[in-house]
Amino acid sequence: MHPALFRLISLRVQGVVRRIFNGLHTVRGLAFLVLGLGVLGVWIAPLLLLQTVDTLIPVDGRSLGDIIPAGLFVACVLTVLLGDDTSIRFQPAEVDFLFSAPIPRRDLITFKLLSHVAGAIVAGSFFFVWLIPYSPMVLSAWIGCIMAFWFLQLFQMTFVLACTTFSTISQGKVRLIIGGVFLGLVSIFLVETWIAQTASGSSWLAATQASWVAYLVLLPFAAFGKILTSERLFPELLGWTLLGVAINLGMTLLIRRLDYYYLEAALSSSQRFYQIIQRAQRGGALSALVTPFSSRTKLPKLPFLGGAGPIAWRQLSAASRSLPTVLGVVGLCLFAIFTPLLLPKADTEVVELAKVAAGAAVLQLTILFTMLLRFDFRGDLHQMDTLKSLPISAYSIVLGELFAPILIASLAQLTLLTGMAMLSDNPMLLLYALWFVIPLNFLFFGLENLLFLLFPVRSVMFNPGDIQGFGHNVVMFAVKMMLLTVCLTIAFLLGGMAYVAFKSNVDVFVGVSWTIITLFALSTLPLIAWAFQRFDPSMDHPT
Repeated sequence: MHPALFRLISLRVQGVVRRIFNGLHTVRGLAFLVLGLGVLGVWIAPLLLLQTVDTLIPVDGRSLGDIIPAGLFVACVLTVLLGDDTSIRFQPAEVDFLFSAPIPRRDLITFKLLSHVAGAIVAGSFFFVWLIPYSPMVLSAWIGCIMAFWFLQLFQMTFVLACTTFSTISQGKVRLIIGGVFLGLVSIFLVETWIAQTASGSSWLAATQASWVAYLVLLPFAAFGKILTSERLFPELLGWTLLGVAINLGMTLLIRRLDYYYLEAALSSSQRFYQIIQRAQRGGALSALVTPFSSRTKLPKLPFLGGAGPIAWRQLSAASRSLPTVLGVVGLCLFAIFTPLLLPKADTEVVELAKVAAGAAVLQLTILFTMLLRFDFRGDLHQMDTLKSLPISAYSIVLGELFAPILIASLAQLTLLTGMAMLSDNPMLLLYALWFVIPLNFLFFGLENLLFLLFPVRSVMFNPGDIQGFGHNVVMFAVKMMLLTVCLTIAFLLGGMAYVAFKSNVDVFVGVSWTIITLFALSTLPLIAWAFQRFDPSMDHPT
C-alpha cells in the first residue's frame, strides 16, 4: 500500500484519540468521561460476573455454536437482498484528495479494507457483551464477534465488486436469483425437517440438526461459531481463529482481484451516504432512515403571527419529507396493538394485553419522537445566526420552532389513543387523553430545546468511541427525566388533592392536573427565549 495511506491512517487514529480526550482539560468534559465510563461499567460488570457461574445460559435449547452459523447465513442473505448498490464509501475529503492523487485503485481498496477491520473491532467490542453469558470465555466471545463482523463486511464488498466486474447481469437480477435460491433451500430444509421429525418422533430442534441441507449451507460459517464456543485457548481458540482469519484473508485477496473500475459507483454511493448524515444532523435519525419524500402538494401558508408562522411552515415543510417514516412508525405501533384482536378467539387476557401494549406504545412513541424529531432548534444549529438576525421577537421564534414537532407527535399519539379507546370499555379515556397530549408534548419538547440551547451538542452519526458524548447524552437524558418527573409529580399530586377535596370527582382531578401541566409547559417559553437570546453562535457553536 502507498506510504501516504499509512500516514493518513496514523493521522486518523491520532484524530480519534484527540477527539475522545479533547475535553479532559475542563471539569465538564472530565465529568462526562467519568460518567460514561461508569455507565458502561455498570452495564458490563454483571455480564462479566456471569462468567463465574459454571453452567452457561442456554439459548433456545441449542448451543451458541449452532446458532451463530445460521445467523451469519441469514445476515449474508439479507445483505445481498437489502444491501446498497456498493459497500465502498469514501468521505467527501477522501473523494477530493485521494481520487485525484497518484495512488493505485488497489491501494485505495486496501485502505478501505483496513478501515473496515477497525470498524469490525469497534462493533465486535460493543456487541460481544451480549454474548458473554453464553460463551465459555470472554476472549472467545470478543474474538468471535470481531471475526463475524469482519466477515460480513468482506462478504458485502465481495458481492458488490463481483457484480460490478461481471456486469453482464444487473445486481437486481442477481438479488432475485439469490432470493429464489434462498427460498428453495429453506423449502427443502423445512420439508426435510418435517420428514425427519415425523419418522423419528423427535423434537423439531433435534430434527434440524440432522438436515444435510443445513450442514452444507452452514459449513463455511461453522468456524465462527466454533470460535465463540471455544473452551480452551490452545488448541481450540487459536486453531479456529486462524481458520477464520484464513477465510477472511481469502475474501480480502478476492476483493483485490475484483478491483474493477468501481470509483464512479463508490463516488455516487459516498455522496448519498453523506446526504444521509446531513439529513440526520438537521432532522434527526428519522430523517436518515428513508429517502426524502417529495410531493407536488405544498403546505398552505400559515398566518404571519408575529413571524412565528413562516418559521413553523418551514419546519413543517422539512418534516413532511420524512412523512413516510413517521407513518411507518405509527403503523407498526398500531399493528402491534390490533394484531392480538385479529387472532381467532381473542379472549379477555389477549384484549388486556393489547391495552397494555397500546399504553406502552404511546409512552415509547413520546420518548422516541422527543429525541428524534429534531425539526426545532436542534435541527437549526447551522441556521442559528440567521435566526438571531431576524427582526422578530424571541418568543415568536421559539413558538415557530416548537410548532412542528409538537404537532407531529400529537397527531401520532392521538392516533394511538384512538386505538386505545376502541379497546377500552370506557370511551372517556380518549376524551381525558385529548386534554393532556398537547401540553405534555409542549413540556417535553420545551425542556428538550431548553437543555439544547444551554448545552448545545452537534448531532453526529457513526462516531464510535466517543465516551464523553455518551456521558453527555446520559446526563442530558437524566436531567430531562428528572425535570419531567418533578413537573408531573407536582401536577398529579395537586390533582389528587383536588380529587379528594371534591369527593372523588374525576373531572376536577383532570382539570387541575391539566392546568398545572399547561402552566409548566408555558413557563418553558420565557426560559427558551432567554436561552436563545444568550446563545452566541461564535462561542456556543459545537465543533
